[in-house]
Amino acid sequence: MGITEKQIKDYTGYTMYERGRSYFRQKLVHEYREEETSPGHWTLEAEVEGSSDYDVKLEVSEDWIRGDCTCPYAYICKHMAAVLITFMESHKEPPKPTSSYEIKSLIDRYRSNVPMEETEEQPAETALVVP
Repeated sequence: MGITEKQIKDYTGYTMYERGRSYFRQKLVHEYREEETSPGHWTLEAEVEGSSDYDVKLEVSEDWIRGDCTCPYAYICKHMAAVLITFMESHKEPPKPTSSYEIKSLIDRYRSNVPMEETEEQPAETALVVP
């Protein structure tokens, strides 16, 4: 079970989703914890780094999301969005390779822990031989 990007955007709105995505990409979500409290229901907790460190606690199911954050923003904030995106990403299915090149790329990426964009083949460097 997980949640979708659409569910998060519906809950947070587009602007907060994009700000939360930026926080997620910058790895500003710390001490992330999730617990399945009953089948299909999760409690998420994390500390999100911002102008200060903010504590976020969310309850998530397939049908609803609710929670709060210690930041001064009075409504659904980017810190909550960042934690929801962390949850969504942690429950995504890994891509299924379809060719031997993709399998090798996934293995190489796993071994080096480098994002896929950086593991794509680059042209070989050529050496200039001066007589």
